Amino acid sequence: MSGVTMQTVMDQIFDDVLRRGPEVNGTTGLKITQQVSGEAKALLDLVLKRDRTNLDEVSRRAADLAALAVWQVILLRVYANAEKTEAMAASAMATKH
Repeated sequence: MSGVTMQTVMDQIFDDVLRRGPEVNGTTGLKITQQVSGEAKALLDLVLKRDRTNLDEVSRRAADLAALAVWQVILLRVYANAEKTEAMAASAMATKH
């Protein structure tokens, strides 16, 4: 994988995430968080076997985990922005009255 940097991989994952919209196949942020935890444990278990681990499988699972983690961050950020906007709107309405 010479010439491939972590930034290139993350840029590609981020672009893929943005194209898919606010959900992954209809899955919410909470479910994605659970999947991130499960995938992280499964990947760690796979790597810790210390036998002839299939590097393609490790690579695929790591990419899946990274994509889910990016989704998690984006959905949490959207949620935080929505709460902030809602609070600002409520404050503006209270000020008007």
